[in-house]
Amino acid sequence: MIPARTGRAAERTAENDADGEGATTMTQDGREHVVDSGLFDAAWYRARLPNAGRDIADPLDHFMTVGAREGLPPGPLFDPPRYFARSWHLEAGVDNALLHYLLAGRAAGVVGEGVCDTALRGGDGPVEPTLLAGPPSQPRSLAIALHVSRPEVFQVICQRLATLPCHYTLLILTDSVELRSVCEAIVESAGIWEPAIVRLSPVRRYNIASVFSVFHNALRHHEFTLFLHTELGVDGRPVFDELRQNLLPHPDAFGGLFSRLADDAALGLLQPTPPSATPYWAFGWVGQGAQARAALRRLKPDASCPEGYFDYPAGGMFWARTRALAPFLDMAWTDADFRVVARGGVADAAALFERAIGVIVRGEGFRCDEYDAQAGLIRVGWGRRNFDRYEAFSSARLKIAVEEARVVSFDIFDTLLQRIALTPDAVQRYAGWLVEQAYPEIQNFFDRRKSAEDTARAALGWTDDVGLDEIYSGLEEATGWSAESLAFARSKEEELDARQLQPRPGMLEVLRHARKRGRRVILVSDTYLRRTELDPILARTGVLALVDEIYLSSERFARKDRGDMWDLVVSAEGADGLLHVGDNERSDLFNAAQRGVKTIHVPSALSLLRANPVEADIFAAARKEHVSDEGVRIDRSDEALAAEILLGPIVAATFGSPFPSAQRGGVARTLTLSSASEMGKMLFGPLLLCFMSKLAQHPATARVEKIFFLAREGYFLLKLYQEVRARWLPGLPEGVYFCCSRRVANSASLSRNGDPLGLVKIGEGFRGTMAGMLDARLGYTVSPDSPLRAMRIVTPEEFDKARSIITLLRSDILAQTRKNAARLHVYCESLGIRTDGSALYGMVDVGYSATIQRRVQETTGARFAGLYMATGQLAASVEETGGLAFGLLAEGAAGDRFQRVCGLMIEAFLTAPHGQTMGYDDSIPPRPVFGAEGVSQKNFSVLEEIFSGALDYCRTVVEAYGAEVFGALAQGERAATTMLGALASGRLVIAPELTEALAVDDQFCGRGEIHIFKHMTGA
Repeated sequence: MIPARTGRAAERTAENDADGEGATTMTQDGREHVVDSGLFDAAWYRARLPNAGRDIADPLDHFMTVGAREGLPPGPLFDPPRYFARSWHLEAGVDNALLHYLLAGRAAGVVGEGVCDTALRGGDGPVEPTLLAGPPSQPRSLAIALHVSRPEVFQVICQRLATLPCHYTLLILTDSVELRSVCEAIVESAGIWEPAIVRLSPVRRYNIASVFSVFHNALRHHEFTLFLHTELGVDGRPVFDELRQNLLPHPDAFGGLFSRLADDAALGLLQPTPPSATPYWAFGWVGQGAQARAALRRLKPDASCPEGYFDYPAGGMFWARTRALAPFLDMAWTDADFRVVARGGVADAAALFERAIGVIVRGEGFRCDEYDAQAGLIRVGWGRRNFDRYEAFSSARLKIAVEEARVVSFDIFDTLLQRIALTPDAVQRYAGWLVEQAYPEIQNFFDRRKSAEDTARAALGWTDDVGLDEIYSGLEEATGWSAESLAFARSKEEELDARQLQPRPGMLEVLRHARKRGRRVILVSDTYLRRTELDPILARTGVLALVDEIYLSSERFARKDRGDMWDLVVSAEGADGLLHVGDNERSDLFNAAQRGVKTIHVPSALSLLRANPVEADIFAAARKEHVSDEGVRIDRSDEALAAEILLGPIVAATFGSPFPSAQRGGVARTLTLSSASEMGKMLFGPLLLCFMSKLAQHPATARVEKIFFLAREGYFLLKLYQEVRARWLPGLPEGVYFCCSRRVANSASLSRNGDPLGLVKIGEGFRGTMAGMLDARLGYTVSPDSPLRAMRIVTPEEFDKARSIITLLRSDILAQTRKNAARLHVYCESLGIRTDGSALYGMVDVGYSATIQRRVQETTGARFAGLYMATGQLAASVEETGGLAFGLLAEGAAGDRFQRVCGLMIEAFLTAPHGQTMGYDDSIPPRPVFGAEGVSQKNFSVLEEIFSGALDYCRTVVEAYGAEVFGALAQGERAATTMLGALASGRLVIAPELTEALAVDDQFCGRGEIHIFKHMTGA
């Protein structure tokens, strides 16, 4: 133990320690300092030792000897390696970092950092270590607002408050004069001499709104607030017991926490890691979406109401910058805001306002972080939401629960079965689109149908479900539409539902397991469908034969979301031994559990999507309304429908399984595409299907004799086009593969314009040999022994050098290009292309500048309508030689953006099994001559598997929606590239083994083959 130093000697020692002298070594014991510090956590320390080393008699002794020498952390709030990095004068393996911090570093202002253990609860968002530091250097006003109902818990809180290294004001809310006196006595006995205000409020359980309504003026006069309460959690223990280390941690950690909040002006809320008893599915509105939207409109009219799961301070205790809570302090509270639902004593209003806190703070322009003392880290801008609990879920665990049950109940929609549409409404919207195409006199079918359904429900006092009979009867009465059109609409709706619904991956296996184990199996669903409409779907998907009983709201006149369906089920089946499996947090879990039913949550694909980073990309594409910079609301219903059709299958395939292994270990983590087939479905399926839809519907397509698909990007496009033409749209023109390249077309065009220098100037310059540039740009091959093969050239910097060489070789170059032009002319005629300009042909390619089309037109006199994915500003020049160019997915400036975001990926995928077209031989008819194979050709089996995945995707969509879907995708440009955009932004990644197959040939600029991911990352 280090003897105490006093006076100037102690001051000099502290200075030396901070500067690198007099460090505390392992030879100095200091056990009492370590124990008294509160930073050594014996249980935590033991649990993190290797398995073979956990059988130790004294964890403290182990830390003071072996642990300190090896740099092991004594607890989550202190990380020795980080401390050594700050205190460079200390020697790892010799000095005890914790002891140095306690005896010298803390006094000298050296900061300690937490272990930042991201593996403890998972997640891959940004994090920072917790800090051990003093409170803010400048005094900051702090209020600690307490709702007190249990004095014994309040006493524990006050003991903690008495150790705080800063001043504060206590704002205490309680419900009786007697409890008020008790609170005042507890404050005094704890030795707290800070200002304390106690106010009385009616018994309302804990509701954050009570604190806001009573103390709104007091809170406004404090810069920061810590909100605490004494309530019990669902496990019967005080919530504060579990959260105390994240709210009022070790005094040094408290200083670091408070300083961080004070110093970071963007930080509005610091919430604790949620109580372990809070299920991950509770991080949403739990069936109160409508009430939430109404409350948010009162709090902040422009607040955005999140869907799915989102962060909020579960447990109702948190730190906040008071200004970030302004809407709560300005709210005109009413008695209805404090209502308590009788059943189970669940305070719905309290839960709603608690969940609204993070929404409002973000709406005010602040960030919400999460403090996790056990992991020694702070999650910056995100919370874990107890998703680690979900990630431990598995099919095997669900089967065990099934075996332990007597009766197993399943929800149907989004639990056993799922649609491939993004949302349930998409099916009805598409049915409405079909009706409006078939019967032009009908407008706004979807909205009118929804209105008819609401009217039918209202006629029953909103108490029971209605079926299609009632809905369509009401629709006929309200609109006067013909019986024929309504019969068509209903048949399409039923047909689409039957096509759309498919078993969720893994869930049919669980259902079979229940049947195999002899359990009684029932289905319970809120739906307007009746057995006559539902049974064929259940039979087709293999569900019906495995079920003993079906409870439908449309037939039982009771609903799960209202709760009375569960009364009916419990009465018929008994609650004891009844297990219900479902996706809806309110209908399937909360309401069933309130009646003694054991429940297991299987999140829907949509819920899992909303927890993933790609949610932002997908829902941005599916947004039904856009507000311009001028504040004008622009309807995007057609775009939204196309997006829901195009992106729905991706969501169903990626998030369809409710078991987290399918989400690669963590649903909130960045998705990794690990197979070529998956890559094809997700990245290229929407792109190719939308492009084919636009191609099929384009007015130019109806006016061309044939469509020529340019090598090599047209290879896979032609395969897809031929299937579309053969299976679904037989009226399309014939598609033909056209072997040509920029090299061939440029060389041939010189026979007409005679200006080789013009081709040297274009593009992004050239880096390579002079021989390479002549070959790539002019199609001129020098002799094997030519000195030009060794001459290096860089353009545009060395353009004068290139000009001199080309001028020297001009006659030879032009002679070669005349031969190339003649061969191209003959090749075109062999494909049936009339070169007198009397016919119009289609030309398909990825596009951009339409260079090949322009050069072929110049050389041969043939006329083409270019049907490209995207065109830039230069594409219009094809009109000078009688052609046209269209960017089907993007044009002009949008085409340039398309090329920047998606160009490399699309070009790497859309290639062929052969090398670049170098020219044509002299046979009759002429055959194309191909260059050497590159990376793509050597890995072509991978590219074929990618295409197979994209083709499967296209088949799935068309079979689910019918051939008419090609017309509904006319506005799908945004959705077509959504997943490629997610890849470009880093919200989606590709497994490294797949990236090796993706390269583009850039001989034109002398760069050879470019591995696109190395190019994108600068590797």
